[in-house]
Amino acid sequence: MRQVYAPSGGKFEQVETPLDCITREFYEETGLHLINPRLQVMSYWKDSAEGTIFTAENFEGELLEVSLDGVFVKNKSI
Repeated sequence: MRQVYAPSGGKFEQVETPLDCITREFYEETGLHLINPRLQVMSYWKDSAEGTIFTAENFEGELLEVSLDGVFVKNKSI
């Protein structure tokens, strides 16, 4: 079985900033609230934002065991 690992993320909703988007998407997909997230990179293709990379100082909450987007694995098992 082929395994694929991907970071949390998603699409912008109307009038949503990149910071709003990553905060919402990360919580929806992981159950964790980011503390002091910061935009590091935004890439563009054909005049539209295609991807962003954020870092955060920390997080709060309980990690979901299963997300609508998949199952989380611990670093040791990757």
